[in-house]
Amino acid sequence: MTILFLGEEGAYEGAVESGIREGGSPIFFAPTLPDPGSRNSDGLAAVIMPAQRFLALAPLQLTVPVMASGPPSLLAECLAAGCADYLREPWSIDEVEARLSRYTGGTDRWPEDGGSWDGRILCGPGGRQRLSPGLSALLGLLLANRGACVPRESLSAMLGLSGNHGRSIDMQVSRLRGIFNQLQLNSAAQALRSTTGGYCFYLPRK
Repeated sequence: MTILFLGEEGAYEGAVESGIREGGSPIFFAPTLPDPGSRNSDGLAAVIMPAQRFLALAPLQLTVPVMASGPPSLLAECLAAGCADYLREPWSIDEVEARLSRYTGGTDRWPEDGGSWDGRILCGPGGRQRLSPGLSALLGLLLANRGACVPRESLSAMLGLSGNHGRSIDMQVSRLRGIFNQLQLNSAAQALRSTTGGYCFYLPRK
């Protein structure tokens, strides 16, 4: 997976968490979009750009998801302008990859026999269900961290909420668990558990 940060090196380093650098990560930075067919455009999975720059260029006609990066105050404006997702600075490489999991497909990411998930549509013995963007993001984050507690702060950021918003998070998780039950993904419903400070998905890895 290759991800482009559209901006100068200083803007990139100011956007990511302290200690994270380009080397060894799937993210590279460039001041302009690469020409179609160039080496940097091959396999490009997403574009991240500073919120102000995104707002100046929107609407963008790209074949990959565009994520805006900036302060919480610009979240609503960027989402309204059409960005696929919004990253509150500072963000981590792991967070970006988890958020992109709902766009990248791959039914093998579903760990339970009898079910599949391509990043948007969840299937089970009881049928199929297209998940909302919020539930897709929630499921992607839980699957990416299965076996470990995902803090409420991370869930809140993934859902575009400010603060912990405990009740809102609980309602979204309850909605996801209800879809598991509806699709007869019973192991998944039982594996999604509340923990101290967050939620955990205890489905085993294949």
